[in-house]
Amino acid sequence: MKRPILSRALATLLALPVLASATAPSASLPPPAPEDRLELTVEQCVDLGLTYSRSLYASLMDVLIARARAREVAAKKLPTLAFTASTTRLSDIPPFELTVELPSMPPMKFVLAGTILNSTTFKMTAQQPLFTGFALESASRAARLSAQAAKLTHDRDRAELVYGIRQAYWGLVQARELGRLIDENVGLVAAHLGDVQRLFEQGLAKNHDVMKVRVQLSQMKLTQLEAGNRVKLSSMGLCSLLGLSLDREVIPLSTATADGNDPPVAEDAAVARALADRPELKALSSRQQAAKEGVRLARSAYLPQVALVGNYTVANPNTRYQPVETRFRDDWDISVGLSWTLWNSRATAFQVQQAKLQVQQAEAARGQLVDAITLEVRQNLFDLLQAREKIKLAGESVQQAEENHRITRERFKAGLTTNSELLDAEVFLLQTKVSRTQAQIEYVLAVARLDKSMGKNRE
Repeated sequence: MKRPILSRALATLLALPVLASATAPSASLPPPAPEDRLELTVEQCVDLGLTYSRSLYASLMDVLIARARAREVAAKKLPTLAFTASTTRLSDIPPFELTVELPSMPPMKFVLAGTILNSTTFKMTAQQPLFTGFALESASRAARLSAQAAKLTHDRDRAELVYGIRQAYWGLVQARELGRLIDENVGLVAAHLGDVQRLFEQGLAKNHDVMKVRVQLSQMKLTQLEAGNRVKLSSMGLCSLLGLSLDREVIPLSTATADGNDPPVAEDAAVARALADRPELKALSSRQQAAKEGVRLARSAYLPQVALVGNYTVANPNTRYQPVETRFRDDWDISVGLSWTLWNSRATAFQVQQAKLQVQQAEAARGQLVDAITLEVRQNLFDLLQAREKIKLAGESVQQAEENHRITRERFKAGLTTNSELLDAEVFLLQTKVSRTQAQIEYVLAVARLDKSMGKNRE
């Protein structure tokens, strides 16, 4: 086999799991502590990734933040209670005195208010919004819808992670299987070299034939080394998605033995399910509703704000009591306050306009997403049908290649064919086995992609 052909095939088959791991985000979850060598099925890998994935942990934090924000906004509709305290040192000023002058008597001074040098106040204030122009109600609904959208986005991230893990897992399976096929081919070429050397010693083959097989064996050993490195990189990529240390070695237990005979999926039913179950479409619908609540929130600035306020005060001195005395005395007050912005240079109108445009933007984004999901589902259905046909054709090709190799080898031993024809038969056999492995992996991934696009693998 020509080395460039094998190298291109190897790169094509194994680049996907390596690239998939290159974008794995990081977080601060505690990693598991398994053995250095892990033997896992694909479903065990999915469970492990859902437990320890750093990217999914970060997505979950977004959900918790959004829920806390919704509770914060809802709490603004409830009463607030605030306590304040202050103590003040005043400057020394003359007291307030009254001077009385009577005939034939010296002036008499009466102190009406003495000088108070210290002032201490404790105050408790309770406030309850009575009417906010429906601002708090709209803000609370918008926050709840945003929290719901965050949860649905987390579901989408979960589905993406599940598919990413499956993709990396089957990429590792493919890399190991390709390595096994190359090892097998190295054995065939080595056996071929032994046959040619014996024929050369008997004078039935030329030195050129021996050198040609030796070159072929050297190229296959180099490809064997590259395949081993690809297996290590694929394992590291999978570990990255699972939240494991990159020096762990994952040994896949699941095998891709699909025959492509699964029952077909109806296109209209697949699209309908995707439009009903895709979490990102549901999340966008929630954001649409939140944008509409944003319009109501902006309009609330046109209306007055009414609040009930009550105060309980303990002060020394308390100036509400006359005459003022240097001792603690309490008092209370309760009031209803109204504020109404009558003119703000149309700032509120511009805020309403922005909110309406955001609603239109969300509606346009939803239409675009519906088209994208529909196209994705149909494309994945086409890929699945193509993968089925590839499996059948690849299986037939392997049978033909094995028979061709067997016949050619027997003819070569009998001196009825050339060394080049046997080398070609060995190359063709390896190519067909690689193609069959690739077709089986493509089919498994096509099923996973279709499930993801239909919203099926979020559990």
